[in-house]
Amino acid sequence: MELKKPLVAVIAAVCLIGAGVARWQWPGQETLQGSLLRLGIVFGALWLALPKPGTSPRIERGAGVLLAAFFLLVFLRRSLLAVLPFLALLGVLIWVFGPRRPR
Repeated sequence: MELKKPLVAVIAAVCLIGAGVARWQWPGQETLQGSLLRLGIVFGALWLALPKPGTSPRIERGAGVLLAAFFLLVFLRRSLLAVLPFLALLGVLIWVFGPRRPR
């Protein structure tokens, strides 16, 4: 994971700089400009979403509670379509308000 986050940041920066250069050098190439700009934005968002080196994503820490809630709801014989929104909400709540590791 140590190599992936900086590599993704470099790819995002190269794509965004490439989009600017393409707009400046070839003003008629909207396809190239748009593609590089979109790739740069997506890689930038991915860079922000990757965890810091040495840490685990919060979803892994709350996966046990999420799995237990899933089995509890299935055991209560609810339909799967009725259970999925509840599980999604529970997963987001665990991710946002879950236990944090000391830094």
